[in-house]
Order: sequence, then structure tokens, then C-alpha cells
Amino acid sequence: MIKHLGFCLFMLLGMSSGFAQAFAHTEYDWAEKPAITKTDRDSSEALEVVLKEKMIVEFYYDPGFNNALLEYFTWHKKIKVNSSNAIQRNNKVYISMNRAIELIDAKARVIKPNGEVTEFNKENIKDVSDLEAQGAYKFFAIEGAELGSEIEFLYTTKRIPSYSGRRISFQKDVPVEAAGFELYAPKNLRFGFKSYNGLTEVLPDTTDKKRMVYKMADTRIEALDEEKYAPYQRSLMRLEFKLDENVSTSSNAVTSYAKAAQSIYQNLHPKLSKSDLKRVKKLSKELKLNGSEEEKVRKIESYIKRNIAVYESLGEDYLEIPRILDDKITNQNGLMTLFMAMFKEHNIKYKVVLTCDRNEALFDKDFESYANLQEYFFYFPDMDKFLAPGEELFRLGFVPAEYSNNYGLFIEEVSIGDLQTGLGSVEYIPASEYLENQDNLTLKMKMSDDKTSIEMDVTREMTGLSASFLQGAFKLIPEESQREVGESLLKASEGEDEMLSFSAENIDEEDIMVNPMILSGKVKANSLLEKAGPNYIFKIGLSIGSQVEMYQEKKRVLPIENSYNHMYDRRLEFEFPEGYTIKNPKDLNMDIFYEVDGERRMTFTSTYTLEGNLLKVKVIEYYRDISYPLETHANFIKVINAAADFNKIVLVLEKE
Repeated sequence: MIKHLGFCLFMLLGMSSGFAQAFAHTEYDWAEKPAITKTDRDSSEALEVVLKEKMIVEFYYDPGFNNALLEYFTWHKKIKVNSSNAIQRNNKVYISMNRAIELIDAKARVIKPNGEVTEFNKENIKDVSDLEAQGAYKFFAIEGAELGSEIEFLYTTKRIPSYSGRRISFQKDVPVEAAGFELYAPKNLRFGFKSYNGLTEVLPDTTDKKRMVYKMADTRIEALDEEKYAPYQRSLMRLEFKLDENVSTSSNAVTSYAKAAQSIYQNLHPKLSKSDLKRVKKLSKELKLNGSEEEKVRKIESYIKRNIAVYESLGEDYLEIPRILDDKITNQNGLMTLFMAMFKEHNIKYKVVLTCDRNEALFDKDFESYANLQEYFFYFPDMDKFLAPGEELFRLGFVPAEYSNNYGLFIEEVSIGDLQTGLGSVEYIPASEYLENQDNLTLKMKMSDDKTSIEMDVTREMTGLSASFLQGAFKLIPEESQREVGESLLKASEGEDEMLSFSAENIDEEDIMVNPMILSGKVKANSLLEKAGPNYIFKIGLSIGSQVEMYQEKKRVLPIENSYNHMYDRRLEFEFPEGYTIKNPKDLNMDIFYEVDGERRMTFTSTYTLEGNLLKVKVIEYYRDISYPLETHANFIKVINAAADFNKIVLVLEKE
């Protein structure tokens, strides 16, 4: 996201090393004569154990690259596989070649329970140009492993350095016997470290007089299992590090949010040419940008997102606004430049915002790492609204949920004399309110004339983030597939129910995240009605669609976290035939909730009224907070499971 920062530092830090360099990776090796490792985790419960994981990062000045700072990265891992699944998970070794200049060495072996060792043949290394959109990799297959074997690999790559913010997770869903880390750097470079979630701290090793050395002692780490509705990835024990100081140039706080703000500002605000400004004015005229600030921003956003494609591989030529508008493509910096040029043309105040995915890590206000600066947004102070420029399906007022409920770096343009620069401040990015993200259902139901099914008029309205996955994309779906999408969202049961008609409203460009997306249809629900002698069984609980039930078989470890605050408002009407009564309407009464200081923070409430032969049911479910502490998990499960419990409600229609 902010590769330019690392590149600038990479160029600035180049200097003569001043001493003959020794390298840790040349001195490090695995055991010459390996033997099967015995641990207290050798049991059927430990189906996979990481016996050793060691990472070594070495920064050095390379005379072959004009004494620029480069990096060696070494990774050593040894895994005991006690199940077929463990063998399958570890039967390939992938080596990232992102930033890599060359693969220095790679080796692997399998140690079988009888002590037999099978060495990997280096000639079997293969290349993948883009593995799951993660860039270039080399990989090789591990063969010969059996239950109880140990799979071991060790490799070193030489690469362009990354030191303005690195994030390494050591904890996994399997136990780790020994996790270690070492960092080596020239004497003039000082690094800062922070361990999260209880990981052992990294400490300086002062015994080496020629280099800066930092080490994390081998650490035993317990497995952490994934849990539903939990911030799993960011709860793993992890390490972050960054370059703090270059004493040879008296550069303090080399990696800081203040410097990032200045660098990002300069990178995103190139001096616009006369042709750039001319095209901006022309586009403004074509879009008829008048009205309120919000109306202008919405028109600008709509045009750019519907007309300009973004490809990161494009070069600097696509920073020029005429070319962007003519070719309809650009890179991310070009996209930002175009947005900001349009905003400035209309005197729209904005701040550039960068933050990180809170599923991976919370933005750290104190440890100023560029690992926290992953995604760009705009913030408009006069409107108090955010805009996600790179998210085609989102519109003003909403950002993807994973980037909210977090802090971020807000960059504001300031003038110092004739100089414009960026001033950074760390501010909060609030989550959208639960009332903004609704998924509402209206059902009008009655028995068919032959009393074999339930006829349903179904309307589903979705707003905000609850509609974000579909509203902006619906018209891009082939027409023949739109009905299939509608069926999946309106039918009570996929197998037995029939969709008789379907329509969609508020799916045009001007509706996206402004007006609720409305899906409507008529459904013949064959799955909801059963005859029982002279009476009928109506499975009214299933009319809202199947709800997932949450089980907690093991003791809960992690706190609760929702993706976003949201609400369901379900209104059910059932017109039942004359000559029948509902035997058990009180079964519909439910009230499960959790409150703080007398205020409900999550709830599932169902109530009913009877007006002659018309039953009306109101079902309200909402979650007003993203995060709930661990001690509330039992309450959360009760509320979540209340919808599944509602599914189980059946009404008995008795013949009078």
C-alpha cells in the first residue's frame, strides 16, 4: 500500500559498511544427524506439532548494489505430523519471492519414525507467477512422509529490505515447541520491537561488537483454536518491528506517523499540469457538479468508480489525469490523485486516512509502524463521512467493516509559507450504527386454497453494510442469474419451495448505499405446512429462513467480535382460515437480551397480536456493539441462538 515509503528509506540508508561483514545465515544450519524428537506432546491429541520455527532477518550494506541496504531472510521450520491431515497440510513448501532478488539456498528433508532420512532434490523447485494473488513464489513438494514423521525445511532469500513495519505471527492452531527470532543489522541502525498477546519480548544482544543484534529466546507456545465471532488472527502471539534510528545520519524516529504523513502527502499530490487542470474542469462541467457538498462528492465517486479501472501494475504514465480519463485505467496513486483533484476543484475539504484490517491487528497508536498503514480512505470533516476510493461496491458514508472500529492516520493538508505538506494525527474510525445496517423481512402468508402449502408475499429490504455485498453488484449479474440470487434470499427452504415471481428495486447507481435494496417475490412454501388429522401444523419459525445455531463445545478463550453492528426487523402476518384457532400462540413470545447499565446492547425479541383470524408477529434482533468481553459470551450465544430457537416454533391450527 505504501511501498514508496520503504523505497525512499531503502535509498536513503545506503552507505559504506566500514567493516568486513559476517552473516548469521551462513553460520546457521540444521542438525547434521537428525533424530526423532521426543516431546510431552507426543499423543493422539497433538496431531501436528511445530517442533522448531526460527526466523533470522539480516540487514546489510551490499557493495554490489552501490552499498544500498539489503536483507537476508532465513526461515527454519520442523513439523511433526501425526495425522494424514497434518501430512497434507505440510506436503509443500512455499517460498515467497516478493521483494526477492535471489534464492540463496533451500533444503528440506523427511525424518521417518525409524530414523530414515529422505533429502529433498533442489532440482524439483518450481515457480508460480502469482499464487492466489499473493505474488511470485517458488515451491517444492515434500514426499515420503508417514505418520510420526518430521518434515523439516530451511531456506534463505536475498531481497529488498522491509523495515518500516514488519508483522510476524508465531502462534498457530497447533502447538509450537520452540519459536525463535533474530535480527542483525549494521551498527548504525537501531530497531524497535513490540510483542503482542503475551509473546516473549525481543531483547538486544550486546555480545556482538560489530553488529546490532536482537533476539527472541526460544519460546514454547500453546495452540490457539479458531472460534466463531472472534478476532482470531489479531489474537495470535505476534511480533512487530521497525527501524527507529540511523545514528550515522542523526536520524531519529525514522519510522513515524509524522514522517509517513509528509511522504504520503507528497506522493499523492504531484504538481498538476495545465492539461491535468483543464481535464478536471471539463469533467466537472460534464458531471454538472452543483448542489450540496455531499451531492458533488457522490457524483464524483459514482463517475470514477463506474468508469475507471485500477491496476497496480501500471506505471507513472497513469498518474496523468488526461490519460486516466482517456484510457479509463490507472493505478492506486492515480486514482487518489484524480479524486483529490476533483475535490480541490470544488473546494471540498478532505483528509486522507490510512488504517489496517482490524481482523489482523488493531492500529497501534504508540508503536508507529507502517504495517498499520494498509488501506486508503477519505474523510470529509464538514459531512463527518468516510469514502472508500478503492472499493467499487461501497459509496460515501460506509467503509468495509474490517477497517472501522479502529484508529487510523488522518493526513490533513497544511500550509507553511508557500509550502504545502501533510500533517498527520491519529484519530478514531467509528463503526456504523446498527440502525444503518438493516436486513428486514416482511411476510404476508396464508394457506393455499387446497391447504397443502403456504402462499407468501415476501419483501426483503437491506441497507448499509447489510446490502453492500449485493446492491452495487446486482445489475452486473447476468439477468438469468438474478432470479437465482433472489430465490436464495427469499425462499424459506431451498429444496421444496417454489418462487412464483421476483423483482428487485433500488439497484441503480444513485441508490447504492443511499436507498434500501428491496427484493420482492411470491413464494409457494411447500415445506411449512403439514396436516395432522383435522388439524394443521404450521412451521412459522422456518418462514424467516434457516438460522445458524452456535455451539461452544470447548471453554471459550477469545472475546466476542461481530463484523459490524446490525439489525433484523421481521414482520410476519398469517391469515388463517375461518373455523380454525391457533392453539399455542404464546410460543411466539421470546425476549432474550444483554444489557449494560440498563440499556440493551443486543436482543432477540418476538411478540404477537391476534386480530380475528389474522396473526401478526414482530421479531426484532440487533447487535449494537462490535466487541463484547469474554465474560459475556454465554449471553451472546443465547441471543445468537434465539433465532435458531425461533426456527423450531410450530403453530397448531385446531379445527373448531
